[in-house]
Amino acid sequence: MIDDIKGQERGRGRPRRGEGHDRDALLAVALACFAENGFKNTSLRMIATRAGVDVALISYHYGSKLGLWTEVITSVGDDSLARLKGFVVECEELEDSQRLSRMTAKIVDMISERPQFAQLLVGEIIAAEDDARSDIIQTRLVEPMLSVLLPFLRSIRGDEKPPLDEVLMVISSFAMAGLVVSTGQFLARLTPVARSDAGLQSAVSTLMQRILKA
Repeated sequence: MIDDIKGQERGRGRPRRGEGHDRDALLAVALACFAENGFKNTSLRMIATRAGVDVALISYHYGSKLGLWTEVITSVGDDSLARLKGFVVECEELEDSQRLSRMTAKIVDMISERPQFAQLLVGEIIAAEDDARSDIIQTRLVEPMLSVLLPFLRSIRGDEKPPLDEVLMVISSFAMAGLVVSTGQFLARLTPVARSDAGLQSAVSTLMQRILKA
């Protein structure tokens, strides 16, 4: 009887003992679901079914759908920030004329590795459905990346004043890159350059350089 009661208590939100929690795999599934369906049309049960886990496990570890969505943004944001810092160090060894082209190529490669993340961000920013999620994107992703990229761009430019707002230039270049990369399959219908991943990434890198030099 006592064991039955304990089992019932455990069932109210806590995963069964022995249930594994593959964080990276779960976050990858959650990212795909949020990108494909949007936040409102994605449920924890949908994610759990696709990931092959009990929905109670997700609730136990992340609390809510917003908690899981936040973990997706934070996880990719932390990884992207660490990689950006590494790109800056790598570019320091190059001539000034090569630094921007190397940086944009690295950034486009990074974006291309996670096209669904770009799709998620574009959808969230366009919809602007929720201030809380917008705040999370701003504080955990955009602002930390700007804190790395703006000093890098200024180091290349020196005392030369940019003709356009620096933040607008960076955000526009990332938005363009993310949109193009995440719609590459459709663009392949319209232009030969999009029929090759390498060709598309090279073209996007060139466009990104032009925006950042504007």
